[in-house]
Amino acid sequence: MQPIPPAVVAQPVTDRPAIEDPRAAAIQTYLRNLLITPALALMLAGAVWLLFTALDLDTGALRVVLGLLLLLLGLLIQHGPVLRRSRDLMRAEHWRPVPVTVLDRTASHFLVEADGVCLRFPEVRGGIAHRVAQRTGRLWLVGPSPAGAVVAMLDGFGAPLSGRRVGRPANLMPPAEESFGSAGVAGDDPLVAAWAEVSSRAVRYRVWPHLGAFALVALIFLDAWLSQGAETIFGVVGLVALAVFFPIQLRGHYAAKRRYQPWTRLPELLQAGPWQAVGISLAPWQPGRGGHADAHGVVRLADGTDLPIQLPEANLDLIGNIQQVQGLWIAGDPEPGKLFAVGYPGFPILGLATFSQGMRPV
Repeated sequence: MQPIPPAVVAQPVTDRPAIEDPRAAAIQTYLRNLLITPALALMLAGAVWLLFTALDLDTGALRVVLGLLLLLLGLLIQHGPVLRRSRDLMRAEHWRPVPVTVLDRTASHFLVEADGVCLRFPEVRGGIAHRVAQRTGRLWLVGPSPAGAVVAMLDGFGAPLSGRRVGRPANLMPPAEESFGSAGVAGDDPLVAAWAEVSSRAVRYRVWPHLGAFALVALIFLDAWLSQGAETIFGVVGLVALAVFFPIQLRGHYAAKRRYQPWTRLPELLQAGPWQAVGISLAPWQPGRGGHADAHGVVRLADGTDLPIQLPEANLDLIGNIQQVQGLWIAGDPEPGKLFAVGYPGFPILGLATFSQGMRPV
């Protein structure tokens, strides 16, 4: 069976500063929000630590809060300057396509040769980033700066990768090239299948934080309650707070589970059949705080039938490619009322879709 060719995907715009690229700007906003969350958590943990210190609660809970403070502070110190340097580069330069050769990879980074220098970038879960660079043979770059900072984008993949110029190490082991899979089913492509598994496993990071947050708060307050006793004002207030906090977090847990559980079926849905290209137009949409959006629009099949399409929790990569390419691929034959995988052959751009009954143009 013949291999299926890769799809045509969105490319960064080159006529303006890199930060003004629609997809890059959206991802940068999302990444900035990711830094705001630990900053707020840092402030909350600091307030709790000050409260416990003021009440002279020298307990294990106080040490847990102090450890959390140090962890969050470390994350901000580590990632804040990197994001700022990347943003400055993207404001100063335009994206430019640069041929690259993948030289080596580890679990956390990969090395490429570009413009005669060696650059190191963070790897994406599932070993995706180096595989896309290897398949396309290029990266879109801004930099390197005099200090060696560089930012890259992959074809079709909207998240900028912040890297550095490094010396060329010895004993390099370039990763083996892989095929694009056959035209049998969409999941035959090893890169697409790997990204589907990553997306499926990522559901737990959206479902379980609600109960995890409650468990952490409960351990802190229960430890303090045991040391102070239930008869104190602090003990009574702590128990009341936990009694109110638990149902709120439990409701959030089950709401997230209902919303994201369908993504666990993504690897299975890619086995529904071969990729089918369709035209698509999206209605206006707004990105959510989590970097996703519930989008909808209309697809036109090869036989001229128009089908309304819903894209629940679509990521910014998927929507950005749809808007620029005006096309999409569906795994299998679309049927109203069923859940399908959608994406772009050869690239880690996937989503879920449902269809409503359409009408054949006359």
